[in-house]
Amino acid sequence: MEQNHPRASRPWPAFLSGILATLIVVGGQFLGAIEPLEGLAYVILFHLRGEEAWDERVVVVGIDEASMDLLNAANWSRQPYVELLDRLAAAEARLVGFDILFERETPEDAALAEAMTQGPPVVIGAAWDNRGRFVEPPPVLQEGAIALGHIAKFIEYQGITRQGSLISQNIPSLSYALALQWREKSIEEREKSNPPLTPHSSPLTPPLHPTEPVWINWAGREMTTYSLAAVLAGEVEPAALAGKIVIVGTTAAGLDSVRTPYHFNQPTHGVYLHGAMVSNLLQGNYLTVLATNPWGWQWLIYGGMGLLLSGAIATRPMRWQLAGGMALMATVVIIAVGALHGGILLPVVPPLLIVLLTTALSIFYQESRFTHYLTEQSRHDPITGLPNRAAFLQSLIPILHPGPPAPFALFFFDLDRFSTINTHQGHQMGDALLVAITQRLQQLMATIPEASHLARVGVDKFTLLITCGDRATALHYAHQFDQTLRQAYFLNQNSHAVYCDISIGIALSWESPPDGETLLHHGETAMYQARIQGKRHYGVFNLQLHQGAIALWQLELDLRHCLEQANQIAVDHDLLYQGFYLNYQPIVNLNTGHIIGFEALVRWQHPTRGRLSPLEFIPLAEETGLISLLGRWVLYKACYQLRAWQMLFPDYVPLIMTVNLSPIQLLRPEVVAQVQSILTATGLSPHSLKLEITESSLMTNGSEAIALLDQLSTLGVKLSLDDFGTGYSSLARLSNLPLDTLKIDRSFVHNLNLEPENSKIIQTMIELGHQLNLAVVAEGVETPEQLKILRDLGCDYGQGYLFAKPLESAAIESLLAADPSW
Repeated sequence: MEQNHPRASRPWPAFLSGILATLIVVGGQFLGAIEPLEGLAYVILFHLRGEEAWDERVVVVGIDEASMDLLNAANWSRQPYVELLDRLAAAEARLVGFDILFERETPEDAALAEAMTQGPPVVIGAAWDNRGRFVEPPPVLQEGAIALGHIAKFIEYQGITRQGSLISQNIPSLSYALALQWREKSIEEREKSNPPLTPHSSPLTPPLHPTEPVWINWAGREMTTYSLAAVLAGEVEPAALAGKIVIVGTTAAGLDSVRTPYHFNQPTHGVYLHGAMVSNLLQGNYLTVLATNPWGWQWLIYGGMGLLLSGAIATRPMRWQLAGGMALMATVVIIAVGALHGGILLPVVPPLLIVLLTTALSIFYQESRFTHYLTEQSRHDPITGLPNRAAFLQSLIPILHPGPPAPFALFFFDLDRFSTINTHQGHQMGDALLVAITQRLQQLMATIPEASHLARVGVDKFTLLITCGDRATALHYAHQFDQTLRQAYFLNQNSHAVYCDISIGIALSWESPPDGETLLHHGETAMYQARIQGKRHYGVFNLQLHQGAIALWQLELDLRHCLEQANQIAVDHDLLYQGFYLNYQPIVNLNTGHIIGFEALVRWQHPTRGRLSPLEFIPLAEETGLISLLGRWVLYKACYQLRAWQMLFPDYVPLIMTVNLSPIQLLRPEVVAQVQSILTATGLSPHSLKLEITESSLMTNGSEAIALLDQLSTLGVKLSLDDFGTGYSSLARLSNLPLDTLKIDRSFVHNLNLEPENSKIIQTMIELGHQLNLAVVAEGVETPEQLKILRDLGCDYGQGYLFAKPLESAAIESLLAADPSW
């Protein structure tokens, strides 16, 4: 897959790789590490260019193995060479050069000298021995030859002959002497010729500085060669030698070896080197080397190339960096090969190395930055930009160690029912809420100088530290956080207000071990306990709290085991086997005083902990998502029970069963099909079922929940809004809901006869409900005084211990049989 690398924030790092690459190559040049590579590049360039034609005016007469046998048979006399010159004269050869050192006088020297004067002009070879003494042929041979040319002093580099000296100690080389003689003869012919000369007899253009070495332009592997023995035997046509420069030299294996770009592994012979130089001089195509000075102007080009390349590819993906570097390297090679075709030798190793190193360093630099970026990303939350759990714990190490830290409080925040918002509104809305909460926390921290280390340590969990030395100060800050974070969030211009309760746990550093994991765990434990207690939204960790958290964790395991085991069988399976059962609390018509329905309330008889309050396991079921399984069973059991009572008491007024619908169930579209399926299975009329939803869940779930309520209403099911007055409902929203009933929260009824203000509030709620054509139920009715006030205020229904506490089904049947009235 393709990686999105971070871009450089400053311009200079983009050129850093080019600068470093240039400096590395300069260092390599200074240390001599580039020269061996240049030698290899020299060989490769010639092979990439390919072989070219040798000058056809130059041929070699080689002393091969057969010729060596012939000379040996002649006792190494000069006679075979005399015969050769005679045959070359007969063939009208133009010039002859001997790449042979005739260093001893012999009786045949006079005959050979005579042959030299009678035949084509001859350039005879000379050399220097190992001690630097000049070794020349006998005087008689020098008198017969037209010129003397040395056959030594050729410059080898790493075993490859790349250059040749034209003049050494005022003695021209054999090849240069032959080329000069060709030039003189060409000039003579031009002066005498009419019409003008043909191209092949054009004069030589010598190098500007013949005292300097010449770079040899090797044409190919082989040039036109004839065996000395074959020429003497008359096996070579005279036309093949006519008008040619004939160079005579050793071609036998193992003698006079020379390495060229085309003979790197299998050396050729020195005679071909002279042939190559003569060919270059005649054609004027010896190599021109532009960068003769290793520290010349070319380094400005190399450095500029590195800078331009690094600047161009620095912010590109790796594949583009590789492609750019390879393309530039290919361009350098193509230019070098093309230049070699034109007789120009360009250095390729420094630019290639700079391009290669620039590309590699750019990739390394960018990959290192990307690795650093990934490391930072692994330590930071991508949504809020806050440090994550690992980074937060790492940041605690210098605070907790090595000595006792300054006292501080760790605050652990958890968003209640965030998964509900995330699932219902979508991840985009959930992410927006996280960002909004982060910003609000940061704004609060700006007002608290002692606050620091804000981090997101879970999906919906945040932490921060505040330096403080007592519990009261920590609780003060917790209250401030709670009041601020519970206010409405407007995530975009078109969205409704979103409310999100926050549970806060506090761990005090002086009451916890100096360990980050433990401290964080203590804060989370305190947060969960605060949520379950429900009295307020924050709490401080203590040892008993920790033990309670362990018990809570075990309770969650038991709950999950019971409900998931029950889910493996049919929906009508009786959870009594798992300890769950239903109690029913009567709802009374305050106008008639008779029972008109019941609210189904789930209970759990834990196998080891005994009877548990719904406040102990319902929040756990909602937190873990198990409420859907439990809610489905409660709905089935309640409908089944009410249908049984309707059949048992056929003359009783039509009874209604109220069942609570959790916020989690409001998020599931399949709840409508479940309700319809249960009504069908139990035979209960939809009008006998009332589903009760909380005001807070309705505010959280928004328009999708309202659409689901509309579908339930279409089935004929009645709908009730529970805990009315404790949330944030607006009159406009209530008027759009398909409700049948409002239920006044018990907190308003509790002090009804003690606080007159409560009476006015309840009166307002009742009037509001009636204006919306809704029946009103007051829960928590416990005294006759409360009942009388509610009747006087026009409340429709009541529910509470004054009438009956939640009862098992057998007790309800006895109650229905007695048909009490209040």
